[in-house]
Order: sequence, then C-alpha cells, then structure tokens
Amino acid sequence: MENKGIKSTGKPGRNNSQTKAGYSTKVKGRQKTIFAIFGILLCVILAQGIITCVGLKNQERKIANEYNQLIEKKADLEETLQYINTPEYIEQSAREMLKMVMPGEVLYVLRDEGEGKSENGNGQ
Repeated sequence: MENKGIKSTGKPGRNNSQTKAGYSTKVKGRQKTIFAIFGILLCVILAQGIITCVGLKNQERKIANEYNQLIEKKADLEETLQYINTPEYIEQSAREMLKMVMPGEVLYVLRDEGEGKSENGNGQ
C-alpha cells in the first residue's frame, strides 16, 4: 500500500523517531546554553551587588568613626569654651597677655639679663 496523501517530514533514509530525537537533543542543548548564560549573568549581578554592599558597609563604618571623633571634639571644645568664660581665665589672660593689673597692684617688669647690654659690653 502506498500512502499517496502523506508526506514524510524527515530526510530520506531516516525515520521520524530519529528526526525527533535529533531535534530534541538540539533543543535541550540550546536550553542548557541559555540557562548557563542566564546563570552566569545572575552570578555576575549578584557578585556586583555584594561588592557594592561591602563597599557601602566600609564607608558607613568610616563615617560612623568620623562622626564619633567629631562628637568628642565638640565636647572638648565646649569644655574649653566654658573654661574660657570663667572669671579666673579672663583675669589670667589679662595679666599675662595684656600686662594688666588689678587696682592697687603694681606691675614690675624685669629685663632679661642680656637685654640691657650693648654689643661692646659696657651697658650703654
């Protein structure tokens, strides 16, 4: 019997089961390749995200340390400001830097030993 209306989709010399097996092998190979490419892309994206996250954590740690140092410096400066505003510091600064005296006090200024002598050594 001849099948006049049915045409074979396979190549001459091969039956349909061989053609389907070869086709499914090619499809499975392509699928594996596509999955591998997507897997590699996913790994690259995840690695980049992890690297970015680690970098941000390090930056956060540095900024936190700098913040703590600035808080300590601010506390020291506030303490210094409180001391500078005390009457004792103001009086001490006036006496030392401005050579001021309280009413009723006498200011004595002593010369250094070499200040009053001329170069020839006779004090004139």
